[in-house]
Amino acid sequence: MGEVENMGKCSAAFLMGCRSGLPYRGSRYVPKSAPICFLLSGSPVIVANLWDVTIDIAEFGKAMLESCWRERSDDVKPERIGSLMADARNACTLQFLTGAAVVCYGVPTAIRTKRRKRLEANV
Repeated sequence: MGEVENMGKCSAAFLMGCRSGLPYRGSRYVPKSAPICFLLSGSPVIVANLWDVTIDIAEFGKAMLESCWRERSDDVKPERIGSLMADARNACTLQFLTGAAVVCYGVPTAIRTKRRKRLEANV
């Protein structure tokens, strides 16, 4: 995980593997986890799972990514990642098991394109 911390500035990360967001005891007082490494490298938000998940997580991921792309393409005010996660949980068959495993680390963030790219598209 040291490579992630040295990457510089990272964008938002989606870690959809089992226990991908579960912290473990790295030393006596400081927990370690993949989301912590991404946060230390400058990522504003990380979406990850706290426990083992079923294949149902693929439906969550699909709904989440579709929501993100829809938000990026519309000219409306983008929703926060937490709102998109809540909506994507409804796509899971086991909403309160698989859907509840997904957590968000970081600051409340809206997924959108960079301003320069949006301006170039309007020209």
